[in-house]
Amino acid sequence: MVLVVIWQINFVYTKNEYRRRYYALNLVYNVTEFVRSLGFVPMLYTNADYKASNACYEKLGYKLNGKICTIKVR
Repeated sequence: MVLVVIWQINFVYTKNEYRRRYYALNLVYNVTEFVRSLGFVPMLYTNADYKASNACYEKLGYKLNGKICTIKVR
């Protein structure tokens, strides 16, 4: 049996006045490398339709691997 531990990265947000300064890119890069250094698998959750953040994550090697559907029960 192989146990793979996944660390979840989500809710990455940069205020408008701090965008385009690579803060999110550097943060996600460092967290990703930290998770990998521990031998775990980083998994990034993002809005698949938001091209700006996804371009940032693709620079770090992340690839779209699937989509999650959220269902609200009333």
